[in-house]
Amino acid sequence: MAKQEQNIEPPPPTEPIAPRGEPLVQSRHFWAALAVVGLWVAVTVVGVCAKTDLVISSHSTHIEVPVVWGVALFATVATWIITVSAFRRD
Repeated sequence: MAKQEQNIEPPPPTEPIAPRGEPLVQSRHFWAALAVVGLWVAVTVVGVCAKTDLVISSHSTHIEVPVVWGVALFATVATWIITVSAFRRD
């Protein structure tokens, strides 16, 4: 039996992150990703270095919540807003 040669074509090229001619530094995707990374680095630094807790106390209860929980909550909301606005299709 003769072996048949198959013609395999490469897949079509995907769309680049930054359009041709536009430097990556001017891409909104680059700056959005950098902002999200910066947010979560700040959360990590606060989590490691913060020495104070948010203290709620009354006559019968005493609650201590680490400050990083508040920072992480706002970072989560900011991450969502940044990614929705920067990575949406125009």
